[in-house]
Amino acid sequence: MNRNDIRPAVIGVAAGTASVVALLVWLEADVSNTVAEHLARRKLTADERAELDRIKQSQTEADRQHCERRAAAEKDNAERDAEDLAKFDRALLSTPGQFTAPAEMTVIELANEIAHTEQALREANHTTNSARISGHHTALQTEWRRRDSFEARCKLSRPDSLRHAIAAEKVNAARNAPRKPLPTSLPFVEY
Repeated sequence: MNRNDIRPAVIGVAAGTASVVALLVWLEADVSNTVAEHLARRKLTADERAELDRIKQSQTEADRQHCERRAAAEKDNAERDAEDLAKFDRALLSTPGQFTAPAEMTVIELANEIAHTEQALREANHTTNSARISGHHTALQTEWRRRDSFEARCKLSRPDSLRHAIAAEKVNAARNAPRKPLPTSLPFVEY
């Protein structure tokens, strides 16, 4: 390449790079909207500008209060979830003693335990053990809700997402399984 060929190529690359950088700066700084807002604000009277500032300030305050309420609600939910998870009972697992907390289970194992606990709740039928089983069931359901949240599902890989879908089907089937009917009459017993 001779000198006459290199100079236009360098100028072209430099101009293209400068154009891309200028476009990115324009989009990032949102210059068109900022200039339009500034020009529109210049057309307003002093009273209208003061009112606009009050409106923006009230919106900012409303956003801040909403964030505080949301943070308080999330804290309350976390405390309630911690109370529910404390009801986990290792002895009621289908394989007792294998896990110390519901978070240690895989999604499939958690779905199997929920199905097992649903069946145990159906069979307990208001016996003295039903409160213990109900607390254990609540702990498992709390862990399932945490794993089944939108945020948690978005972070799953494709194989984990498929496992989660299989587990969700199993949990829904366990929840919707028909209950055993209570006997309407006592069985006949001969003496």
